[in-house]
Amino acid sequence: MRKPIPSMRRLALPVALSCLSFQPLLAHPLATAAAAEWLNPTAGPVSGRIVDEKGTGLPGVNVIVKGTTTGTQTDADGRYTIQAPDGATLVFSFVGYASQEVAVGGRSTVDTALVLDSRSLTDVVVVGYLTQDRQNVTSAVSSLNTREAAKAPVPTLAQAIQGRTPGVLVEGSSAPGSVPSISIRGIGSLNAGSVPLYVIDGLWTDNIRDLSPTDIETVTVLKDASSTAVYGSRGANGVIVITTKRGQAGTPKVSFNSYVGAESIYRKYNLTNASEWADRSAIAYTNAGLPILPGADKKAGTFNPNIDTDWQKEFFRTGIVQDHNLTFSGGSREGNNSSNFLISAGYFNQQGVVKGPQFERYNLRLNSGLQRGRFRLNESVLLTHINTTLLNGNPFVDVLTILPGIPVYDPTTTSGFGYGNPATLNTYSVNPVAAQQILKRTQTNNLLQGSITGEFNFTDYLSYKLNVGLDFHLFADKDFRGEGRIRLGDTDLGQAYLIENRGTLATLLVENTLNFSKRFGEHGVNAVAGYSEQKYDFNNSSARNNYLTAANG
Repeated sequence: MRKPIPSMRRLALPVALSCLSFQPLLAHPLATAAAAEWLNPTAGPVSGRIVDEKGTGLPGVNVIVKGTTTGTQTDADGRYTIQAPDGATLVFSFVGYASQEVAVGGRSTVDTALVLDSRSLTDVVVVGYLTQDRQNVTSAVSSLNTREAAKAPVPTLAQAIQGRTPGVLVEGSSAPGSVPSISIRGIGSLNAGSVPLYVIDGLWTDNIRDLSPTDIETVTVLKDASSTAVYGSRGANGVIVITTKRGQAGTPKVSFNSYVGAESIYRKYNLTNASEWADRSAIAYTNAGLPILPGADKKAGTFNPNIDTDWQKEFFRTGIVQDHNLTFSGGSREGNNSSNFLISAGYFNQQGVVKGPQFERYNLRLNSGLQRGRFRLNESVLLTHINTTLLNGNPFVDVLTILPGIPVYDPTTTSGFGYGNPATLNTYSVNPVAAQQILKRTQTNNLLQGSITGEFNFTDYLSYKLNVGLDFHLFADKDFRGEGRIRLGDTDLGQAYLIENRGTLATLLVENTLNFSKRFGEHGVNAVAGYSEQKYDFNNSSARNNYLTAANG
């Protein structure tokens, strides 16, 4: 829609007034000088030296004029030179040190000393079987800020990592309960794909869908060979180390987090309705020298104007997403003796934007810890129950190709759904609504995941740790097909069947490690020796029942 252009008479008066109002100010010599100084302040060279707390020059310190893109870095002796106005402020920043802002104030020399940022340097990072201060980590390791990630409600850890960790690529689908694909610095194994190894409270696993993001305390991503070497070939694609939340000493706390949201498709395609399709179909068949389909022939009166199906409206929906979590935690401490506990329960449900698919998760976590002198014991147990209804067929194509003159429901068919007629409305498309109701693919998964860790400190620098973990899955997958057709040419002709697949997967982990950590003045030595053993047990059975009807149960 074009907007009318205002007449020049309306524009002339404001322009003239603006010129008249500014003309006296700019004409005055003092005003002109003041304006020039304000618009383009004099910038001169400012130099200085940046040192640490001991007076040693810091190389590579970023020096930026605040509010501008002007910047430089200090040389090997910590010296710099930069062009800055008299009233500017210089910002000095360096990794591991607290940033400083210093006003120039007309000076030509600005020296300052940076102090260590204790918050960033005292952070503890889990690397393999060791915990190290961040300042001592030299390998490629990234940590996820779980507090920031928790602000955006997500169903799995993969979505929490997405876009927040450098070098980690997350590719996912919008299907409810789907596990996004995570790759760390590309593919590191020819046989194992790109799936990284997950270590949750010391337990090795390949599955994070069952873990609620609200239970996570820290996430550390190990990217290079030096940090993943202790995991052998399992760590070829990188390792994601996860620790879950635990209770803190003090008054017991109760917290409840809940959110409810909605999901919908961004926009729908502008497709023809039944009448428009009939007109175009009649023209196409006529131009091809073929008889018009009876279902599209308005002149013959065989076109039914009462049926006009908007398949996108019938297939898509506004999906509801809800997540509720209740946590009770606490602990106590007296000298070298302490104890803590955490109990959390959660419920997550995601419908998705398509009628049919759904993901539902119940989880219960129990974490506790005990310390008596040099002995420490920690346990972590997770119980999870998941129900998943999967998407059937290729409905995103069918919803665009099935004819609008076909009704969603047709009581004259065995299935009760419309799928066209070879004589009137011939189509090869599947009724997308029928595909989600007649075909049912469901998955049920029950998980028991837990670990017990005992640690004894022989001295202040020598300790022994025993870690025992269990990851047990009990799953049941069902593929059910009801009676009736869902498209023309369907060969099942109303036959019904049920395919059921049941099984268990158990992983047992036992680890023994001896850790040596001692400082010698300004230097330190960290060493670990250990033995790890894992056992896998997988059982699976499948059965099919054909021609299942209401008559025979």
